[in-house]
Amino acid sequence: MSGTSTLLKDALDKANLHYMQVEDEYGLLFRGDYRDDMLVVAKEVGDYAVISAPLPKFPAAREETVAHNYLQLTFDADMFKLARRSNGEYAIAAELPLSLVTPRTLEAAIRGAVHLVDLRSEDLLSLDSMSQANLSLSLRTATILAPEIEAVERNLPRQLKEAGVQPQPVQGGRAYLFTLNLGELKITLLAVSQRAVVSLVAFFADLQPHGDRLAYYRKMADSNLQMDVCKVALSQEDTVAFMYQVPVPDTAALKQALERLQAYVLLIGLDLAV
Repeated sequence: MSGTSTLLKDALDKANLHYMQVEDEYGLLFRGDYRDDMLVVAKEVGDYAVISAPLPKFPAAREETVAHNYLQLTFDADMFKLARRSNGEYAIAAELPLSLVTPRTLEAAIRGAVHLVDLRSEDLLSLDSMSQANLSLSLRTATILAPEIEAVERNLPRQLKEAGVQPQPVQGGRAYLFTLNLGELKITLLAVSQRAVVSLVAFFADLQPHGDRLAYYRKMADSNLQMDVCKVALSQEDTVAFMYQVPVPDTAALKQALERLQAYVLLIGLDLAV
């Protein structure tokens, strides 16, 4: 475990997570309830950290169902997204701005990725099983990030204003709506804090998967590999949504989130609408 000290390595050490270092990558092996071969890889890429874990094996004939279920899970799961690698294999990934990497946020990302791939192949075909996995994940995340939850909820409206938007409280002050103008395109975003993870969500009410469904799901998962931290997901109504989720953010991180979300909505959103 020797090598040059990095923010990521320091956080791994302080979280007491055992890893193997190969050049600039850190591998962590886990044994779960259903799988004993789960390898999570963490590495620094630019100004963020990437944590990824491959999906369990599943029949090729069921790829469309598995991709759909994980894209819906992507909508509900804090920080996590379905990504499709260049070799066609799928993985669950989480990306954290390096400025937000702490022992707790890193542990939440790593253990969360493990939890979402520690499933039987038949579980991947059931939305109910996936929902149960996400519920359990939410409880784990809340436990790890418990010391920050109250402060994150309290600071969110102030930080949004400091980032340059005018949030309007909804849901009894538990969430905030605001509008962004992207040239001729006007989009409404929802900001909400849950379990110390702040989500910025841009809904496309009229955009749903169309044409070849499997090809569309692959395009969404490919986009998730391309986008830094941002993700595209499916709501329970199969509406396409762009999301940017970060744990325990500061104002600078929220401002960066808004800038990147706008850029990806224009770049990737237009491609998915075709």
